Amino acid sequence: MRPDKLTLKAQEALQEAQHLASRSNHQTLEPLHLLSALLVDEAGVPTRLLQRIGVDVGALRARTVEELSKLPQVEGAAATGLYLSGELRQVLDAAEELARRLNDEYTSTEHLFISLTTGPGRAGAGASTS
Repeated sequence: MRPDKLTLKAQEALQEAQHLASRSNHQTLEPLHLLSALLVDEAGVPTRLLQRIGVDVGALRARTVEELSKLPQVEGAAATGLYLSGELRQVLDAAEELARRLNDEYTSTEHLFISLTTGPGRAGAGASTS
């Protein structure tokens, strides 16, 4: 993934995901952090799209927070580093590839969101709904 090919909104979403992971004492940046960051922006395309198809975004936010609380936490000196998970790397690479296939010059929040919903992990479509 090339950070210079992210739109401003996509960069902001990734930064918010990093802040969320740090505040939560998570050592690994996961797709769930990115999903949560995308859902924070109520005027953003992912939130508006979900609302348009009838998804209760508030409930999805709550479920995302619940799932994030299940991630391992680190304390002390070990908490200083934040690493990109393999799953999030796959999501970011898929988003960049999607933008390329659509002839978009930049990777946007829409590309990130689509890649999240089809990607691996708890944020993806394959996530457990129970």
